[in-house]
Amino acid sequence: WERKILQEIIRKNDYVCDVWAGWWRTIDDIYTITSNIIGIDYDQDAINWLCEKYPELAFTLADAVNLPFSEKIFDVVTCMMSWLNFWDKKEKSLEEMYRVLKDNWILIISTFHENALPIRLKVYQDIWIKIKEILWWKVVFDEEFWANTSEQFTKNELHQYLSTVGFVVEEIFKVWVGYICICKK
Repeated sequence: WERKILQEIIRKNDYVCDVWAGWWRTIDDIYTITSNIIGIDYDQDAINWLCEKYPELAFTLADAVNLPFSEKIFDVVTCMMSWLNFWDKKEKSLEEMYRVLKDNWILIISTFHENALPIRLKVYQDIWIKIKEILWWKVVFDEEFWANTSEQFTKNELHQYLSTVGFVVEEIFKVWVGYICICKK
């Protein structure tokens, strides 16, 4: 479901920043459209893996709350099923994505929707991720797990986070266990 959206929105000559690119499949989906991709991740092992898999692309070790790029340089910024792990850094990471996105261009974010908890818990159990506690829709993992937290959101919450930073929310739609948000700067 994400691939279809990415293919509908991203164009061949677009410059794309994929936030939290490591260990995930979004780069594959974007690379079928454009090779103008810069992926960022805060995990050095993930960056090493990406550099080995895609030696022709650029990857940078960075935190989503401090993107090492000039203002307004990307046509599209993606953050697919990653923003939900940013815990207390959600707003600051959105501010950074807004900063590096060109005016009138697009942010694409996907996250779990408000009814996803039972499926999420089953997946975590199946892949042996230790859960420390569950706080309503927020799952806190054992410290051994890299993300430490995972959240899910309502449409209204997503709209509020995105519009507070300055994004114009064009569409938020439900797909399987998540929402995909299409926003313009």
